[in-house]
Amino acid sequence: MGITKAQESRNLLQEKLDFIDEIASSPYSRMDVKQWRGIFHTTIDRRKSLKSAELKVLDHHRWRWKKRYDKSHVWRDVRDNFLLSVDNICHSCDGSASQVHHLTYIRCGGKELLEDLMALCRPCHGKEHGFGII
Repeated sequence: MGITKAQESRNLLQEKLDFIDEIASSPYSRMDVKQWRGIFHTTIDRRKSLKSAELKVLDHHRWRWKKRYDKSHVWRDVRDNFLLSVDNICHSCDGSASQVHHLTYIRCGGKELLEDLMALCRPCHGKEHGFGII
Protein backbone atom coordinates (compact mmCIF):
# COMPACT_ATOMS: atom_id res chain seq x y z
CA MET A 1 0.00 0.00 0.00
CA GLY A 2 1.46 3.37 -1.04
CA ILE A 3 1.66 6.62 0.78
CA THR A 4 -1.50 8.70 0.74
CA LYS A 5 -1.50 12.34 -0.31
CA ALA A 6 -2.16 13.39 3.28
CA GLN A 7 0.83 11.37 4.54
CA GLU A 8 3.01 12.79 1.78
CA SER A 9 1.92 16.30 2.72
CA ARG A 10 2.63 15.69 6.42
CA ASN A 11 6.04 14.23 5.56
CA LEU A 12 6.88 17.28 3.46
CA LEU A 13 5.80 19.60 6.26
CA GLN A 14 7.93 17.70 8.79
CA GLU A 15 10.89 17.76 6.40
CA LYS A 16 10.63 21.54 6.10
CA LEU A 17 10.23 22.04 9.85
CA ASP A 18 13.28 19.81 10.44
CA PHE A 19 15.18 21.92 7.90
CA ILE A 20 14.28 25.10 9.80
CA ASP A 21 15.31 23.52 13.12
CA GLU A 22 18.61 22.33 11.64
CA ILE A 23 19.46 25.81 10.42
CA ALA A 24 18.20 27.36 13.61
CA SER A 25 20.44 25.22 15.80
CA SER A 26 23.35 27.59 15.17
CA PRO A 27 23.24 30.98 16.89
CA TYR A 28 21.27 33.31 14.64
CA SER A 29 23.87 36.03 14.99
CA ARG A 30 26.26 33.79 13.03
CA MET A 31 23.84 32.71 10.32
CA ASP A 32 24.74 33.69 6.78
CA VAL A 33 22.56 34.83 3.90
CA LYS A 34 22.10 31.28 2.57
CA GLN A 35 20.79 30.05 5.92
CA TRP A 36 18.38 32.98 6.32
CA ARG A 37 17.10 32.48 2.78
CA GLY A 38 16.56 28.80 3.54
CA ILE A 39 14.26 29.69 6.42
CA PHE A 40 12.23 32.27 4.51
CA HIS A 41 11.80 30.15 1.40
CA THR A 42 10.89 26.73 2.77
CA THR A 43 7.36 26.90 1.37
CA ILE A 44 8.04 28.26 -2.10
CA ASP A 45 9.15 25.11 -3.95
CA ARG A 46 6.19 22.77 -3.39
CA ARG A 47 3.68 25.12 -1.78
CA LYS A 48 0.71 23.76 -3.72
CA SER A 49 1.20 20.31 -2.22
CA LEU A 50 0.58 21.58 1.32
CA LYS A 51 -2.81 22.15 2.88
CA SER A 52 -3.77 25.50 4.35
CA ALA A 53 -3.34 24.34 7.97
CA GLU A 54 0.15 23.06 7.19
CA LEU A 55 1.08 26.35 5.53
CA LYS A 56 -0.03 28.17 8.69
CA VAL A 57 2.38 26.03 10.73
CA LEU A 58 5.23 26.89 8.37
CA ASP A 59 4.26 30.56 8.30
CA HIS A 60 4.23 30.63 12.11
CA HIS A 61 7.78 29.29 12.18
CA ARG A 62 8.88 31.64 9.43
CA TRP A 63 7.53 34.73 11.27
CA ARG A 64 9.18 33.59 14.47
CA TRP A 65 12.46 33.61 12.57
CA LYS A 66 11.64 36.96 10.93
CA LYS A 67 11.89 38.52 14.39
CA ARG A 68 15.34 37.00 14.80
CA TYR A 69 16.36 38.07 11.30
CA ASP A 70 15.44 41.66 12.21
CA LYS A 71 18.16 41.50 14.89
CA SER A 72 20.82 39.81 12.74
CA HIS A 73 23.98 41.28 11.27
CA VAL A 74 22.72 40.29 7.81
CA TRP A 75 19.62 42.49 8.09
CA ARG A 76 21.58 45.26 9.84
CA ASP A 77 23.95 45.44 6.86
CA VAL A 78 21.08 45.44 4.32
CA ARG A 79 19.17 48.06 6.31
CA ASP A 80 22.16 50.35 6.85
CA ASN A 81 23.21 50.20 3.20
CA PHE A 82 19.66 50.90 2.05
CA LEU A 83 19.24 53.88 4.38
CA LEU A 84 22.55 55.31 3.11
CA SER A 85 21.44 54.82 -0.49
CA VAL A 86 18.34 56.98 0.08
CA ASP A 87 20.14 59.55 2.27
CA ASN A 88 17.99 58.57 5.28
CA ILE A 89 14.94 60.29 3.76
CA CYS A 90 11.48 58.96 4.68
CA HIS A 91 9.57 57.89 1.56
CA SER A 92 6.28 59.06 3.07
CA CYS A 93 6.95 62.43 4.70
CA ASP A 94 10.49 63.37 3.58
CA GLY A 95 11.56 63.43 7.24
CA SER A 96 14.55 61.60 8.66
CA ALA A 97 14.20 57.85 8.08
CA SER A 98 15.50 55.50 10.75
CA GLN A 99 13.65 52.31 9.80
CA VAL A 100 13.26 50.13 6.72
CA HIS A 101 9.98 48.50 5.75
CA HIS A 102 9.75 45.36 3.58
CA LEU A 103 7.31 45.80 0.70
CA THR A 104 7.70 42.10 -0.12
CA TYR A 105 9.32 39.15 1.60
CA ILE A 106 10.06 37.26 -1.62
CA ARG A 107 13.80 37.94 -1.38
CA CYS A 108 13.95 38.36 2.40
CA GLY A 109 17.08 36.93 3.97
CA GLY A 110 19.87 39.22 2.80
CA LYS A 111 19.06 39.35 -0.93
CA GLU A 112 16.51 42.16 -0.80
CA LEU A 113 16.47 44.50 -3.79
CA LEU A 114 16.03 48.27 -3.52
CA GLU A 115 12.47 47.96 -4.80
CA ASP A 116 11.66 45.49 -1.99
CA LEU A 117 12.30 48.11 0.69
CA MET A 118 11.00 51.47 1.82
CA ALA A 119 12.84 53.90 4.13
CA LEU A 120 10.49 55.33 6.75
CA CYS A 121 10.60 57.40 9.90
CA ARG A 122 9.23 55.71 12.99
CA PRO A 123 5.71 57.27 12.86
CA CYS A 124 5.31 56.50 9.13
CA HIS A 125 6.48 52.91 9.68
CA GLY A 126 3.84 52.51 12.37
CA LYS A 127 1.18 53.85 10.00
CA GLU A 128 2.35 51.45 7.28
CA HIS A 129 1.63 48.56 9.65
CA GLY A 130 -1.70 50.03 10.75
CA PHE A 131 -0.43 51.06 14.19
CA GLY A 132 0.18 54.46 15.68
CA ILE A 133 3.88 54.67 16.45
CA ILE A 134 5.99 51.53 16.70
